[in-house]
Amino acid sequence: EPHQWNGGAAYLPSPEHARARYDAALGKVDGMLGRVLDALDPGAPPPLVVVTSDHGEGLGDHGAPYHGTDLSNSQLQVPLVIAGPGIAPARHAEVTGLVNVAPTLLELAGFEVPKDQLEGVSLASLLRGERASDDQGGYAFAAMVKDRSVSEARTAIMRGRWKLIIGPQGPELYDTTADPGELRNLAGSSPALADLKRLLRERESLDARSPFVPLSR
Repeated sequence: EPHQWNGGAAYLPSPEHARARYDAALGKVDGMLGRVLDALDPGAPPPLVVVTSDHGEGLGDHGAPYHGTDLSNSQLQVPLVIAGPGIAPARHAEVTGLVNVAPTLLELAGFEVPKDQLEGVSLASLLRGERASDDQGGYAFAAMVKDRSVSEARTAIMRGRWKLIIGPQGPELYDTTADPGELRNLAGSSPALADLKRLLRERESLDARSPFVPLSR
């Protein structure tokens, strides 16, 4: 894994240096993935392969050398590569979250997805080419929970090109297509703010419910 890509140093000498070292670590990870896939039995049924990650890395973006400091896309965006039988090579711009990986794998493996027990939705129809990618749709949610290593709680929600972050400094709204670096806060001028706030309230209402159901006797 690439967690120790900078040798444990606390600071970065330059963004260019950081990206070079991080890219070198990712190259090693890619080589390890190749060894795993090469070891699979070629006579066995073709597998479903998923490559993803739990977070990105700041690398100097928004002043963050590493991760866990904010909800900018440099720390939130991760690769999601899914390959296997019936999946045509393609690149999809539809917004999604890792919560959708489990139901996607279940459906691709031929199982019925227990929709009442899983929060995510299956992307199998998109991967099979049965529907087009919705570049202005999709949905992703992220949160930073205040604890001993996180000083300030934040939440973020993204749909299509629009992303809303709620934190101690108030709402931040970004058009990630026109402003991929998330540098221009449009919370005071965009009509998209109200819809994203509504989606975030719905998400917070869901999070407030207990995930445990009492056993019936």
